[in-house]
Amino acid sequence: MKSLTRFANTWTRLRPLEGQRRALAAFAVGLALTAIAFFTVRHEERLSRRDAFERRATELAAALRTNLELPLETVRLMPALFDGTAPVSREDFMGLVGP
Repeated sequence: MKSLTRFANTWTRLRPLEGQRRALAAFAVGLALTAIAFFTVRHEERLSRRDAFERRATELAAALRTNLELPLETVRLMPALFDGTAPVSREDFMGLVGP
């Protein structure tokens, strides 16, 4: 009987610790879920930013390519203009390079 009383006394002393363990476990679970949510959102945000950057870079490269094609074509046509037998007048030249 004495051992049963001793066990009951020990259990009574440990009971307040049980509440602390539950609180600590709830805190640990909450902290883990918060960390998982943080890293997941951060990863998704980085992917979103990278996609936006690549999309913008592709648009700018296409615009640059388009804006350089016409002047480059004009430069390529100049030798044909000057290789003709007649001298090139200002009007002829402006007709090739003008707007």
